[in-house]
Amino acid sequence: MFYLLLALGACVVIATAVRRGSQTALALAVTLTFVFPCWMYRDAGGVRLDLRQCLSMLAIACCLLDPRVRLGGRLVLTDLLVVALAVSNVASEMANDIVTVTMMANIVIVWLLPYTIGRLLQLDAQGLRRAVPWIAGGVAFIALFAVIESITRVNITHLITGHEGSLQGNTDFRWGLRRAEGTLTHPIFFGMVLVMTLPWTIEAARRARARVAPDWYRWLPWITAGGAFFTMSRGPQLAILGTMTVVAWFRSRAWRPILTCAAIVVVLVVTLGQSAVVNLLHAWSGESKHEMVEIRGELYEYSGTTHRLLQWIVFRDAIDHAGWLGFGSTPLMSGKNRLPHVEEHLREKFSSIDNHYIEFTLRCGYLGVVLFVGLGLTAIVYLVGPALQTTGELSWFAATLAGAQLLVLLNLAAVWFATDFSFVWLFNVGIAASIRSTILGSRTATTARRAVLLPRHLCPGHPA
Repeated sequence: MFYLLLALGACVVIATAVRRGSQTALALAVTLTFVFPCWMYRDAGGVRLDLRQCLSMLAIACCLLDPRVRLGGRLVLTDLLVVALAVSNVASEMANDIVTVTMMANIVIVWLLPYTIGRLLQLDAQGLRRAVPWIAGGVAFIALFAVIESITRVNITHLITGHEGSLQGNTDFRWGLRRAEGTLTHPIFFGMVLVMTLPWTIEAARRARARVAPDWYRWLPWITAGGAFFTMSRGPQLAILGTMTVVAWFRSRAWRPILTCAAIVVVLVVTLGQSAVVNLLHAWSGESKHEMVEIRGELYEYSGTTHRLLQWIVFRDAIDHAGWLGFGSTPLMSGKNRLPHVEEHLREKFSSIDNHYIEFTLRCGYLGVVLFVGLGLTAIVYLVGPALQTTGELSWFAATLAGAQLLVLLNLAAVWFATDFSFVWLFNVGIAASIRSTILGSRTATTARRAVLLPRHLCPGHPA
């Protein structure tokens, strides 16, 4: 099945590149990365290649071979940060274990490949018109798929491919509904992807309101939000609401003071009323039975919700000793928690570190987590300017993308950065960098035009 889907996707991408250009082929390849199952892969030594990565490399090759496409543009800070992040990962592995060439290649592919796709995707007025129908349609398709899966409790992709699915998707029903995971390996990961792809469907709806796209595009954001809801994961559900709040903040000056005050109130409530918030989250997910766990000689109430909070206590000493390069990936392999400075009886229960900032600090050290946060925040800063414009072609898209990236950064305090959705997050960072590079390039061109001296005339009408 892997090779069949790969051959089908490759034929479609190549045919599109020949007939419609490499940029359209790139947009189509991005769509296929959402639609094709991410659990299909092949290992080549230390390199693991899934369908998304193979099709992405093919689309990038089409762009590189297309003489009509202008590559590169202005160098921006995120270009340096993402390379530094990949290098810090390699350095961490070298400091803690034996590193092979294939392992280094795998790190480069995971971090740089999705970023490069977003960097190459040109999103000027023509680029948006070219990419939105493909990508927004693919996002709406998988979101509708999630709704059907949750209600019927049947994942068609699992039946066709023989994939078992996650424990949470198969057994953890909430409100009588299955937690949809679509073409990914976990409901939370699927919900995160829908949050980060919401900008495409909102842009499609905006174009429909402007009567430059089919009228039914107006429904695409609602379908996407519904798909995120039917993952029955609290993080993505809240992230959809948070993203729409950020969009309203950018697009409405009248609402900015109100939304700013509301955000401050929410932060204060979460900080000061932690117990009440935890109880609310327990009720939200239907968690009723809680066990007790001993950490550092004290008993704590343990549940799927409090697991996220207790991790800070369990791994506190390990974080203190992580250093600049961390402990590498070997002690953090799934189900094999071999980290030092962790109580032995807690290793199995906390083998899953559901917090990217804790997990990444332990794996790549202080340097890795600082570079990661810097990369994410820099990409959001790039989007602020276009998002605040009142008439810009990219204003709505930039506002939604900034909100989605920010909310996912916040949600990473409750989920690890799995490649299932990290692919889309890095792709979005690449898009933000592409937008920033285009803006800088246009400013340089404008300045150059202004610097051209007009010919001097000796008197009105004089030819010299």
